[in-house]
Amino acid sequence: MNNQDRRNQSRCPKCQGPAIADSSYPDGVRCRTSICSHNHKSKTCPRCKSNNPSEVSLKGKSWQFTCSECSMSWNESF
Repeated sequence: MNNQDRRNQSRCPKCQGPAIADSSYPDGVRCRTSICSHNHKSKTCPRCKSNNPSEVSLKGKSWQFTCSECSMSWNESF
């Protein structure tokens, strides 16, 4: 891959990392960084029902989310 190919690749709107086209994700792209919150916008906070996690991390065999609105943290298995 040359530098011109890299510049033409899609970028994640949240973290500006590399992304690939995928119509099932927000904005039609999926970030290649699995813990980027852009990939998890469909996750709803159990407390305030916001769909905007501020932090996403991987803990063993579950995702840990932190809500950007109320700061609640919760886990979901995968």
